[in-house]
Amino acid sequence: MSHIKGLTPPPQVKSLSIVNRDDTTIVGKNTSRVHFQTTSLSKMGRAFTHPLIQDCNMPSEIRMEAVYLAMVSCERYKKDYKKIAKDLHVRLMKKFGGDWNIIVGENFGLQIAYDPKSLLYMYCGIDIAICIWKSL
Repeated sequence: MSHIKGLTPPPQVKSLSIVNRDDTTIVGKNTSRVHFQTTSLSKMGRAFTHPLIQDCNMPSEIRMEAVYLAMVSCERYKKDYKKIAKDLHVRLMKKFGGDWNIIVGENFGLQIAYDPKSLLYMYCGIDIAICIWKSL
């Protein structure tokens, strides 16, 4: 699967590679965003497509952990957005402390004030959008 530098791939693009917790496949890059798409294989043998990062200004180690935690929550709770948000909130607070905010859904807009270097906006699968940020 080849990608042109600077081209933003749509959320429905699927990667065929199997990756683990620490691996990601970069599918596009420009000056303001890096887009990642990872795929894991469940015990049932079904492939799940996971976060495609639309915008992020977190440090890389926090970003990678937040993406992993989002993957776990999405696989565990599927389409129960309230449970995904609650699970992700608890995990982020335990791991990094502070007051984290999470929005999970299919269609939303937002304007927020957030702590610098704490924003992550991604898609989990094809239709679940997740926005994570730390309060000021």
